[in-house]
Amino acid sequence: MTLTREQTVNAVDFFESDFINRQISEYWLSFVMQIVYYIVLLVCGILSNLKPTWNSILGSLGFSALGVKGNFNEAQKIWQKYQKDRRLLKHNISIIRLMLILAGDDPELLKEIVDLIRRRALGD
Repeated sequence: MTLTREQTVNAVDFFESDFINRQISEYWLSFVMQIVYYIVLLVCGILSNLKPTWNSILGSLGFSALGVKGNFNEAQKIWQKYQKDRRLLKHNISIIRLMLILAGDDPELLKEIVDLIRRRALGD
């Protein structure tokens, strides 16, 4: 079966919306969750200073100064990964869109684009 340009455009659009944008959203959510956790740790630290009996409760839950430092480092790593992977994913979709523009209606080039999408989506 020969691919049409419309089918290839639909495949690229679907790849971008369902794969690329979803992965970027997952990275962003992971970073936001780290920040929320960090804020909770800071609030717990403030509460433990206001009410000393909270120290034992918060310490047993793992909300201590070590947790704050470890979480801050983890948040930095996730942010760096988010930036790097977002840039790479956006670059990939830009390359695929450029290939689509240059392919015109050539069935062989359109097939190459779909094969590239398959490889990227499967992580090959």
